This record gives sequence, structure tokens and C-alpha cells, in this order.
Amino acid sequence: PRVKVEITLEGGRPLPPVLVGEKTPVGDSAYVKREGETTVLLSSASLLSSLDKKLYDFRDKTIIEFKKEAVRQYSFEGAKGEFVLAKKGEEWFIEEPKSERANQAEVLGMLSTIHNMKAQHFVEDPSLDLGRYGLDQPRLRAVLWTGEGVREIFFGDEREGKDQVYVTLDSKEKVYSVYESVFKELDKDLFALRSKEVIPFSRDKVAKVQIRNLEESWTLLK
Repeated sequence: PRVKVEITLEGGRPLPPVLVGEKTPVGDSAYVKREGETTVLLSSASLLSSLDKKLYDFRDKTIIEFKKEAVRQYSFEGAKGEFVLAKKGEEWFIEEPKSERANQAEVLGMLSTIHNMKAQHFVEDPSLDLGRYGLDQPRLRAVLWTGEGVREIFFGDEREGKDQVYVTLDSKEKVYSVYESVFKELDKDLFALRSKEVIPFSRDKVAKVQIRNLEESWTLLK
């Protein structure tokens, strides 16, 4: 059989094992039978696809859990520099290397990238030699102050033949790989993090605009 399903009820009583075979040549069905019986039944082919899984399918792909709204500060250290970002009130600011207003969309997007990143591969390495994955000297280190403690995330080498990079957390107990786009989204320079607004203000609160050039001027009132 393609799949053998064994179900045990509360109290330890087992149900007869169910064997799921191939799909039928015609129609959207699959062959099914109870183990030990000769009668072959037909079931929807979706039964086979829903049961024919790998270990990866059952694993929780979440690498790090935290509440985005609880994060008040995070930092990045990589080839493009070392940056510390802090939330003051409802806005984000760059604290290091110099104090200035941050690009709000960029900073929130990076935070969402960390929050939403999922494991694409789980490294099964009993020795867990971090050097094999470029995690002994990571290309990028991110630190989050989550409100419940400090969490570190390390990004290493690319996974050979895949559009992925290796990742581990501060505990360094497990190594995962995530899409390389996660690394690229976080590997920013100072220009990307800076606010590009010359004069930040709320358009809804503007009551008067005055414009002058060399020849004339205008005044617009709301």
C-alpha cells in the first residue's frame, strides 16, 4: 500500500489498520481495504493525497514566536553595518550609528519578515557543526527585544542548490533553512533604513499652504 493508517482510541483500543493503495485508472478514486480482509473498496483520491505525507508536513514551520506590537527595539549586524532601531511612541527611529527618524514602512516590513519566516528545511545533523552552515561566523545577526526577553537570529551560508539560507537561533540547538528572500529583506544599509521624508507631517492636519517663487506667490486655505 501507498499508506497504512493505524488509529488508536482512548483507552488504548486499536481500530483495524486501513491500507490505501493507488488511484484508479479511471475516475477520481483510490483503492482502500481493511488489513486482514479481502474486500477492496473505493474512496476519494483526496484521501490518498491527504494521508501520503512526509515528516516535514507534520512539523511546525514557525522558527520564532513573538508579538510584533511588543517589540520596542531590534538591531542588525552584518556586512552593510550595525544598526539599532527603537520605537518611540508609535514611530520607529534609528538609534545607531546616528539618531534619526527611520523609514516606517521599511522597518515594519523587516519586522513582519522575521515574524512570518518559516522553515523550508530542517537540518538533521547529530553533530550540529555550525561551521558547516556558515553559522559560526554568520553573515547577519538580528536581535529582538520582544518584551519577554531578548532573542537572537543568525543567518549563514546559502543551502547548495536551493534558493535558501541557513538559520539558527540563540539557543543554537537547531538549524533550519529559510528562503533567501528573507535574508535579502533584512540585509539593509543605512540609506534603506532612513526616512526619505524631508518634512514629515500629516496631510489631514494641514490648514494652510503658501507657495512662493521668484515672480509671484499663492496661498491656499482649507
